[in-house]
Amino acid sequence: MISVTNANSKHAAVTLFVARCFMASLFVFSGLEKVFDFSGAVLFAQAHGVLFAETLMPVVILLELGASLMLVTGWRASQGALALTLWVLWTGPWFHRFWMAPPHMWQMMIDDFFHHFVMAGGLLYVVIFGDIILDVPNSIS
Repeated sequence: MISVTNANSKHAAVTLFVARCFMASLFVFSGLEKVFDFSGAVLFAQAHGVLFAETLMPVVILLELGASLMLVTGWRASQGALALTLWVLWTGPWFHRFWMAPPHMWQMMIDDFFHHFVMAGGLLYVVIFGDIILDVPNSIS
């Protein structure tokens, strides 16, 4: 953990918490979607060539929901963010193969592909800085 001291510490702490919540929101939604439509999630993964999709899906759900909880609570946020970083760097190329997409799907596929890199970039900040502890001075002018 890194400690930062400045006059705007309270605002920074809230902003960093909100940022982690924003990052986690995608994975919470995705994990819950898999819980509530398990068979659909398995069929989607199988259609994209994932072997043992039905066996792996509970692990994916646990990864997405568990790592999201780590981000939001700040408990081992760096480790949760690393797990999600590796996850999005694997799933981007696996599920968004823009180079194989028909012309009418190409733009959507390449956008989705690069969204994974954007997510990884934000998550890497958390990998490095974790749940930053902001020391709020006793006397803020």
